Amino acid sequence: MPNMVADGLLDEAVLIRKFSDMPTNADFNMQNTVATAIANAAATGVYTITVSVAAYSNTLVQLLIKRLIDMGYTASLSGTTLTVNW
Repeated sequence: MPNMVADGLLDEAVLIRKFSDMPTNADFNMQNTVATAIANAAATGVYTITVSVAAYSNTLVQLLIKRLIDMGYTASLSGTTLTVNW
């Protein structure tokens, strides 16, 4: 039985935790992390970033690498470190 509060509705904290664990949210978080790193590096004249992707599934990482390559970036994975060049 789900964690219910006194009014019979799902506890808000439980609901938020369930949504934040969804693959779509993980994909968004990973993309946001990489995009922020690219923006920060580009602003300082650096054209390579490395980002730890240890917290994300290999499937999501591979999808992100494909998206980056499709957009003209060079992306590679070594262990749990994603390297992106442009």
